Amino acid sequence: MVVKAVIDTNLVARAFILTPVLIKAGKIPPLYKLIEAFYDDYFTWVWSEDILSEYNRILLERLPSILSNCVINTEGYQVLETAIRLTGLKVDLTVQSMVNARKTLLSPGRKEKQKDPDDAHILATASEGQVMYITSDDDDILSLGNSYEGISIVKWSTFLKNMGYK
Repeated sequence: MVVKAVIDTNLVARAFILTPVLIKAGKIPPLYKLIEAFYDDYFTWVWSEDILSEYNRILLERLPSILSNCVINTEGYQVLETAIRLTGLKVDLTVQSMVNARKTLLSPGRKEKQKDPDDAHILATASEGQVMYITSDDDDILSLGNSYEGISIVKWSTFLKNMGYK
């Protein structure tokens, strides 16, 4: 069975941030293992135009302006984006999936600081793509609990462990 997953922006961004400590040690960010697992065909990256737009906005526009002491590996990210477009599974978001996701994120039982409607495209893409996993380290997404519409919500390290990736 092919494992399908939606990967949250915070993970993609952290996989391509090279801090001075990493550069000095000649190492790559630990989160790059997630990218390697995709390249090694451990899972199918499910995406929507909304998700790739957010990746681009954060990695190519926002982070370079606020992390002046770090290097953003934009070339590496652009290779990943091309690979996602070529081998990932694109889904088109429906109005209904976005409405359902926003309702979940803004539900009265959630704490105010956890109500981030900007994450709706992550949930909607996962729903439309019928994925097994939403992978995130975002507290707003993780605060939904272990699942959304039967889709497991896990941190990246748990996701890789579940995939049997080293």
